[in-house]
Amino acid sequence: MIVLVSFGFGSVSAQGQNAALFSSWRGAAMLLLIGAFLISYELYERTETRRGGDWPTPIRTMLLYLIAQLAIMGLLLQFGRGFSGPIFALMGQL
Repeated sequence: MIVLVSFGFGSVSAQGQNAALFSSWRGAAMLLLIGAFLISYELYERTETRRGGDWPTPIRTMLLYLIAQLAIMGLLLQFGRGFSGPIFALMGQL
């Protein structure tokens, strides 16, 4: 829930910085990146190692998702600084 609210604030912030954001390809790209982050976030939460109770999560699995999510967040930060909130959710996920 917090991640969704953070992305909502980020979208509003990005639209405030660029009023024509959603009428260009950049708006679609931003929405695709948000969707990719949410999918990767949920995939990590539902991995077999997390469900099975293995602790700590294997470093290989954790790094795979961490690098992918940080790359997506790096791209989203190009749209606006309002997307810094999900980075804190990402830190809490690990």
